[in-house]
Amino acid sequence: MYKILAKLSAIVAAILILLGIIDKIFFPHSNILLQHENYFIAADPFILFGILFLIASYIEYKKKE
Repeated sequence: MYKILAKLSAIVAAILILLGIIDKIFFPHSNILLQHENYFIAADPFILFGILFLIASYIEYKKKE
């Protein structure tokens, strides 16, 4: 059960990161929080939540191994 949840959250993370990259390519100045180009990963909420999902899935997978 937990391996399925870990795989599912990894898939969600990949989709969120992909959406974040697409968002940054087509709408580079859409984020009002951080306009600076050096904050590419931290500024995009899609990428940020994708990374958080990856970390959560890794922790759940290691915990239940």
